[in-house]
Amino acid sequence: MTSLAPTTVVVEPRFASASKVKGQVKHIYTQDPLPGINFELWTATEQKVGMATSGSDGSFVLENAPAGELFVLASVAAEDNCFNDPTEKTVTVVEGEDAEIVFGFVPGPCE
Repeated sequence: MTSLAPTTVVVEPRFASASKVKGQVKHIYTQDPLPGINFELWTATEQKVGMATSGSDGSFVLENAPAGELFVLASVAAEDNCFNDPTEKTVTVVEGEDAEIVFGFVPGPCE
């Protein structure tokens, strides 16, 4: 009779867990979500590493964010930014952790 020795199988993850930048964009006064706003994620060396569009609840997720100081740029035309909130914000991402950011705008037409 043949005896089989127990075998240990080591399964390594195929990909390291990547960080995300999670955000939300809303009307600055009413707090209503603003869908359809485009966002880009940029590194300090001006390399675009991600894009997302806010959903019906105003939320967006920028996947595969590298660790370090990053810039999130909202594509908002001047006439759709009556509150003059910055359309670019800085976020620091720690490897393996998600970062969060909030944008607020007052959609136009501006008076």
